[in-house]
Amino acid sequence: MNKNITERLTRLSVRLEELNQLLSSQSATVDLDNYRKLTREHAEIVPIVELYRAYQISEQDILTAKKMHGRFEKCVPLPV
Repeated sequence: MNKNITERLTRLSVRLEELNQLLSSQSATVDLDNYRKLTREHAEIVPIVELYRAYQISEQDILTAKKMHGRFEKCVPLPV
């Protein structure tokens, strides 16, 4: 994946954590305009971050499968 895209998605992940903390604070609803803004931003970011996390898991699964495949090839000679 492009480095710039990865950095941007990582920043969105961090921002989502910040939003979760802000929205869960007791003072979140003191300023209703700000609360609406935060909830809207949260709603926009969640699907993107969820897909990015799924992508990261898939990438890790691919690496694990490649490692396992390499170990298998070393242990079991393939028929010629």
